[in-house]
Amino acid sequence: NSFTNQVLGQIALWKPAELGFGEDDFPLGVHMLPKKLDEEVA
Repeated sequence: NSFTNQVLGQIALWKPAELGFGEDDFPLGVHMLPKKLDEEVA
């Protein structure tokens, strides 16, 4: 679901440590949803 992907992507950007990502994993730019989160949606 694209809405779910969008919400998880926003959470990953704003609370990366809670999802197991480092704060430097998302420098300024366009990024794909991490595979871990994409699989969670599926």
